[in-house]
Amino acid sequence: MKMGKTRLFVINIIIIHFCLFSNGFCIEEKKFNFDSIMDGFEEDSSDNSDQELHDVLGEFEDSGDYSSGKTGRRIIPGCISGHLRLSSSFAFSHGKPESNEPDHRGITRLVPEILLEYEKDFYKKWKVFLSGKAFYDFAYTLKGRGDYPENVLDDYETELEFKEAYVEGALFNNLDLKFGRQIVVWGKSDNIRVADVINPLDNREPGVTDIEDLRLPAAMTRLDLYTGKWNLTGLVIHEAEFNKNPVSGSDFYNYDRVFFEDEPDSDFSNTQWGLSWQGFFTGWDLSFYYADVYSHESYASKTDSGFELEYSRMTMAGSAVAAALGNYLLKMETAFLKGLDFYSTDDEKDRLDIMAGIEYQGITDTTLTMEIVNRHIFDFEEAMEDDPDRAKENRLETVFRYSGDFFHETFNLTGLFILYGDLGDDGSMSRITGEYDVTDSFSVKIGTVFYESGNLKKMDGTGDNDRIFTELKYSF
Repeated sequence: MKMGKTRLFVINIIIIHFCLFSNGFCIEEKKFNFDSIMDGFEEDSSDNSDQELHDVLGEFEDSGDYSSGKTGRRIIPGCISGHLRLSSSFAFSHGKPESNEPDHRGITRLVPEILLEYEKDFYKKWKVFLSGKAFYDFAYTLKGRGDYPENVLDDYETELEFKEAYVEGALFNNLDLKFGRQIVVWGKSDNIRVADVINPLDNREPGVTDIEDLRLPAAMTRLDLYTGKWNLTGLVIHEAEFNKNPVSGSDFYNYDRVFFEDEPDSDFSNTQWGLSWQGFFTGWDLSFYYADVYSHESYASKTDSGFELEYSRMTMAGSAVAAALGNYLLKMETAFLKGLDFYSTDDEKDRLDIMAGIEYQGITDTTLTMEIVNRHIFDFEEAMEDDPDRAKENRLETVFRYSGDFFHETFNLTGLFILYGDLGDDGSMSRITGEYDVTDSFSVKIGTVFYESGNLKKMDGTGDNDRIFTELKYSF
């Protein structure tokens, strides 16, 4: 964390009253309990029921129903659920901008948001799920819309879109089909992406939200075959979706020039696909992955007219293992990425990512996590260290996380610290968040994020973006 700056914490909490008619809505809350999850691993059963697989997958793998996230709230079939949320953030480290630059000081977000979700059984073991989100950011109106580039307003001020929207059901007793916009989570890490290459992320305001809430859905067809203790999953990804990254003129845009972005079209020739093979055993589970997909991270490419951002078509072969040993959960994950492009080289490069992690839950209502990954580029060339690649032959990423529940699990305190590079020389982020459940349906959150600039391209110049954020949320 940065120590030399004077920290001016300005907390602006805006109270809003939500008026809803209760008819037609259903509410159910459920908290996950680690001990009960581990109990499921201790039972060695050959029963292949969908429910047992769902229980296991819910914690260590993609559950096939990530629409409700990991908050524990379950969607009741035939009911409308969702949330109303008011979120804000306040940047307190920015200096006064140049006369021709946007002013990123003070309030940076004031967003009322509505999310609606609907699930309905319609034929035997088949169901449909729909979700959509809409928001408007009043921060630009308050600060003066004319001071911001049009592309910033287009990407940040408003949003109205479908999120997950799919149909799923059983073709046979051991074969399920799921078609539509959906999220598929690969790997064991809750904080670092290694084998998790299927869905892109929303990176427009990094560090404020966990990965599980940043994944963006993509249209795909999914088949799940259950046999014994194994689950074979096949994916055909029809929609070429990419990370939502900061745009030029925003406070997290780190390039010194504006690049044209060339995204592949979502047509038949750009179809992506993936396979996973997952086994669940007493006290441990094992997964293997293979994917032929586009990298969600762009690279700068030379063109006749200058430069543009493009996306590599790569293959990924990976594996992951998790084992519960008493109060400890041990995790390991690997991914071999083949076909990565760089600005400074003519040939494609391969990369091997290896992650090791440990969770400790021996203290009541407390979880301590450490995860570390090394990303090694084969046939590394010295020119790749320069702009705009800013690559390293070996780059470490280390995450420390603390989560504790207090006052009968009504208040959660979370601390997250991410180091890029050996000792944070490539940048760092640290976040402290407190969330209080006022009622079963209404919660208040407040937190702060500190950034340290570094050699990693996405961390270059982020040191002035320290901020406080708040959230009022009503779930129904």
